[in-house]
Amino acid sequence: MAGFPEYLSEQGWDVHVVSAGRPATPPTTWTAHALPMRREPSPIFDLFSLARWVKLLLTLRPALVVAGTPKAGLLGMLAAAVTRTPRRVYLLRGLRLSTESGPRRRLLEVLERVAITAATEVQSVSHSLREEVVELGLAPRDKVTVVAQGSSNGVSVPAADEAAVPAARRRAELGLSERPTIGFVGRMHADKGLPDLLRAFAHSASGSEAQLLLIGPEEPVGYLQELLDGLDAPDRERVTWVRRVDEPAPYYRAMDALALPTKREGFPNVVLEAAAHGVPTIASDVTGCRDAIVDGSTGVLVPHDDVHALAAAMTRAVDNPDRTRAMGARARDRVQQEFERHHVWSQLDSYYRSATTQPTGDMT
Repeated sequence: MAGFPEYLSEQGWDVHVVSAGRPATPPTTWTAHALPMRREPSPIFDLFSLARWVKLLLTLRPALVVAGTPKAGLLGMLAAAVTRTPRRVYLLRGLRLSTESGPRRRLLEVLERVAITAATEVQSVSHSLREEVVELGLAPRDKVTVVAQGSSNGVSVPAADEAAVPAARRRAELGLSERPTIGFVGRMHADKGLPDLLRAFAHSASGSEAQLLLIGPEEPVGYLQELLDGLDAPDRERVTWVRRVDEPAPYYRAMDALALPTKREGFPNVVLEAAAHGVPTIASDVTGCRDAIVDGSTGVLVPHDDVHALAAAMTRAVDNPDRTRAMGARARDRVQQEFERHHVWSQLDSYYRSATTQPTGDMT
């Protein structure tokens, strides 16, 4: 969401942002509301959260509510429906149920249906996510919209001279090894395909002597360390893990390619962020990734859960640096043309105004 509330405020909106905690720096052009919510199902706590949502919306009386993520989306849409907010947009960032089965999947499907039913419309962050929602029967096609080419917030694109600095020089600046580098940015979680990534790296790195750069926190704590302990010592020595960072840009610039063997996505922002720095991505051919990557041009899509295909793609990325750099350049051009942040913001502003009953109003 970085920068977007400020942009909407500049366009004349009275912007209110609801989240479980307050921002580190108090905003000056929009209003923050801390409203306790829990990510996992917690019926009693969720009822208290819903009551707080209702009280807040009765106070604000917004013309438009946009709510996303499974819990905030569900509570926000229910509260907006109860308080009869004229326009209620469920911002669909992905489907958690995609990687679930049994009773948990059925529960998540019910909750998605409730959120979608309470909304007046659904904004999907990618075209392939829209198709998945429609195919699952969660929403009729005419209720789901993709704004422009998708993405929830776009990305900032650095100047060309920044992207042109060789990755090897960036690695030296960060104190990393000179070895060619495959990177990963995100939560160290099974849904992101970490076991597949490490197995593929072990297969591919033997011939290319590449290194793997991991950026992000463990979830749960100890999960990644357990996976790393399962690697042979030579492979483990070629893995560098940098925990959560406030600014990932220097690390993107140190990569030759990004790897994202994810099991599910809505629209992976990390692919756009890497592309903005001239770095192509090797990703699973799953929902969301298909929108972020033009296969064979701006990156490579590999079959889901195919460790050998992932290893082969990683090896090609390292062993054919000219081809990899050309993909990165095309990826950067595409991001600049279709996903540059201000372009996305302008499209979202137009979308929000298109059926709002007032020329300006609160956006929560």
